[in-house]
Amino acid sequence: MGESSSGLHDEGMTDNRTPPPPAPSIPTRLLRRDPDGAIGGVASGLAEYFELDVVVVRLAFVVAALTFGTGPLFYLIGWLVIPKRERKPMPPMYTPSATPTPVTWEPEQAAQ
Repeated sequence: MGESSSGLHDEGMTDNRTPPPPAPSIPTRLLRRDPDGAIGGVASGLAEYFELDVVVVRLAFVVAALTFGTGPLFYLIGWLVIPKRERKPMPPMYTPSATPTPVTWEPEQAAQ
């Protein structure tokens, strides 16, 4: 295995295997997720950035608050330092035309 017909190891040969899938993309910037956050979006923003479950990050803040007393301080610093993500406005589902078309209804005449 790995040898060609001449008996030499063909390390320099390229194979036709497909490349591995790309690594999951990490956000390029740490942002607070204010609309999704329970208080200020710090924990959900950190969870998204580090690809963790938001519950794990929130529990870390609670543990830090109960053991060291620094959880609220770190959360407040994060709230002040981490920028808020700008929400993109949703496009309107219905855009009225400039001149509305009048709708008329005429009852069907009974069959004679």
